Amino acid sequence: MTIGRQIIERCAADRGDDTYSQPKRYADGYSDCSSYLQRIFNAIAGVDVGSYTTAIASDRDGRDITRDPNDLRTGNGLQDGDVVLFGWSSDHRPGYPFSHVETWDAQRKGTWGQYGDIPPHNGPNFHPAGWGLNRVDRILVRRFLPDEIGAAGPAPSRPAPDLNPLPGDPRIRLVVDHDLGPKTVSRIEQWSGCPLSGQAKLSTAAWASVQATINALDPNPPLLEVDGQAGPKTIAALQVLVGASLTGRLDAQTVAAWQTYLNTH
Repeated sequence: MTIGRQIIERCAADRGDDTYSQPKRYADGYSDCSSYLQRIFNAIAGVDVGSYTTAIASDRDGRDITRDPNDLRTGNGLQDGDVVLFGWSSDHRPGYPFSHVETWDAQRKGTWGQYGDIPPHNGPNFHPAGWGLNRVDRILVRRFLPDEIGAAGPAPSRPAPDLNPLPGDPRIRLVVDHDLGPKTVSRIEQWSGCPLSGQAKLSTAAWASVQATINALDPNPPLLEVDGQAGPKTIAALQVLVGASLTGRLDAQTVAAWQTYLNTH
């Protein structure tokens, strides 16, 4: 069984198990569309597709397959586990190019995703080919997995990361200056899926998003308590994630390592 098929069968096994929630999206028994896909791709493929739709649309570990809605109706060139991003005409997230994400099931000809459409407000669920296209302005299909026989051609070799902003890449690029300033704070909020606040320091809400993101990225227990407090345990987990020395303090070298990490993730 291919990795893509394993992901699809996991979606089918999970059908209706999670309650849809954005505020609680990393808590046990809850998810939203992007956190659900991030979880199963991490667990099955060891791939971090990104923590929110805009990040998934631009992450350099994926490559674009098609933007043609007709390919989503027919399945042309698609394979199990391809990631499908939707931009609704009635966009509930102004300023974001895509509002929803699911993954393609080549056998059933449709997508699996967490849309909260199993009563009372649960998912994931299966949606047949063409679902939602009557109100979609744009779609993007991306591939984070190896090509299967008969799918779109071989993946090109990926160049070393370019730290300069690219057209269509929304990620804030940082100078590694060891300073937890406003631009770094905004990039941390962006990376962790916290709404951009414009503040000069990390808020309790931002730290809670950081803790939830670390929990999602690190498969090894114990998980952090998502309490919004930057205590020693949270800082130590962060230092492990970004490759900083284990001091238990948010010192300058930890900030620099975090900035370096954020420029490539």
